[in-house]
Amino acid sequence: MPDPTAQTSFGVPGLLLIWLAAAGAFLLFGLRVWRYVDVLRRAWPEPRWDRPGKRLGLVFAQVLGQKRLFGEPLIGVAHFIIFWSFVCYAATFWWNLARGLFPVLPIPYADEVGWVRLLLQVFAVTGLAALAVSAARRYLFPPPRLEQSRDAGFILILIAVVLRTWLAGTLTESPRAYTALWWAHMLTVLGFLAYVPYSKHLHLLASPLGVFTASLKGDGLPPPSDGAALREEFAWRQLFNGLACAECGRCDRACPGVASGDLVKPAEVWGCTTCFSCMDLCPVFNEHVPVLIEMRRKLVTAGEVEPRLQEAMTRLTRYGNSFGSSPRARPKWTQELPFKIKDARKEAVDCLWITGDYAAFDPRVTPVTRGFARLLNQAGVDFGILYEAEQNSGNDIRRTGEEGLFEVLRDKNAAAIGKAGHKRLVTTDPHAYHALKNEYPWTNGNGRVAH
Repeated sequence: MPDPTAQTSFGVPGLLLIWLAAAGAFLLFGLRVWRYVDVLRRAWPEPRWDRPGKRLGLVFAQVLGQKRLFGEPLIGVAHFIIFWSFVCYAATFWWNLARGLFPVLPIPYADEVGWVRLLLQVFAVTGLAALAVSAARRYLFPPPRLEQSRDAGFILILIAVVLRTWLAGTLTESPRAYTALWWAHMLTVLGFLAYVPYSKHLHLLASPLGVFTASLKGDGLPPPSDGAALREEFAWRQLFNGLACAECGRCDRACPGVASGDLVKPAEVWGCTTCFSCMDLCPVFNEHVPVLIEMRRKLVTAGEVEPRLQEAMTRLTRYGNSFGSSPRARPKWTQELPFKIKDARKEAVDCLWITGDYAAFDPRVTPVTRGFARLLNQAGVDFGILYEAEQNSGNDIRRTGEEGLFEVLRDKNAAAIGKAGHKRLVTTDPHAYHALKNEYPWTNGNGRVAH
């Protein structure tokens, strides 16, 4: 077949046309990307380059392997095929573009290499079938909260045109048809390149970096700050979420706040329950909860909290528990036991039991607390509690954005635990368990905690 760039096409020499088209696409692409880079570099710096082996493992599993998408098997397989079709066609596009821009290169076009042509034909056929599945799901059987936009439909059409023009070009016997299809393919891909940074499909380029820079911390919460409301007050990785978002709706479908409808309005910052379901299901590893926590911190700093939350904060500040009870009342539940629980402040124990507020103060829960104490006693476990020295773990208050109060509670607990002689911690409170295990900065081995 003839070299398309060696002919005149549309009244313009082919070599000049490919240079003009490439320059225009790169210019539009670069201008938009630079705007994003400029925004990110003005945000707060946040190092996300540690543990490169772990991060590369995430990229292999979640980007190349599309692991999280297989939670929905049919669309997961379809997306996997579309992704790898895109990867292969992107690679051969750059190959063909380099050959077209620089005719002196001693290399053939990609479709002139037998095994490459066969591979791409397979991906073209399977990719078009996968696109049909994706279109049917989007327009005939859409899942809840899937973002419906003309942009998504336009992208599906563009990908279909890219695959179809290349496939037809490799099958035609007509030199004229081959040339026309070659140009249609190359100009469509260049148009795609220029369009991607302006569309939701920027996630094609941004999501690999998003996965690589995902949070590797146990709690997933942002480091202490005064909160954020303006763009410059967020960390760069928090802003990057918007660039990597695929608008697939998986986070909304997993969110209790969204599912509760009129009880909690999704647009409200306080609607989030910080359960991390959105982050657990996001295929591009966006970090929704840290962004909300930063906005809550800003509201707390400004005093813009509802009265009931302000009351809870006051109780925690004054009494160290969420019930507003005297600290001396914390061990009151032990009075009905036929044995004395050791005071870990005064004598060493094997297990230091952090009871948590509800287990100690709520009359609906204290019978269960006493039952667990009897179980430990009958099992011969050497255990004790901190009595009135224990404070609320701070797990929930931290998620409201009150970082300062969390630090006060944490430091008081850490000091009391550090003074108590024990081999490990145990707690029946899931919130205390999470805070003690993931959010207390243990340095002396006291962080060994069991539920």
